[in-house]
Amino acid sequence: MRPEFCSQHAKPGMINVRKKRCCHPGCTKKPSFGTAGSKKAEFCSQHSKKDMVNVVGRRCGHPGCTILPSFGKDGTKKPELCSQHAKQDMINVHSKRCGHPGCTKRPSFGTSGSKKAEFCSQHAK
Repeated sequence: MRPEFCSQHAKPGMINVRKKRCCHPGCTKKPSFGTAGSKKAEFCSQHSKKDMVNVVGRRCGHPGCTILPSFGKDGTKKPELCSQHAKQDMINVHSKRCGHPGCTKRPSFGTSGSKKAEFCSQHAK
């Protein structure tokens, strides 16, 4: 199929033919799951088979591990390893940290009227 319209001018009932979609009939979600060892995403998480793995997202750098990485070197924002394989000097770079300089705890407290957590219990004002 060849694209005819942009999303703004598409007529009702038209689908995006440029981006790959889940192979399950009638599903319009983006695929992320495929056969282990393959880089081809065929199904969305809802329609993936039990033996399929996420082939799109980044994985832990430890050989054979398929868990999402959260830990990396302090000062970087790139997660390299999961919590199970993280080295001693690594910190959680995926989750937000307390706003107090040098604190690596996760925030739970914020200012009154705000829904944004900014500080851990130790540094809450």
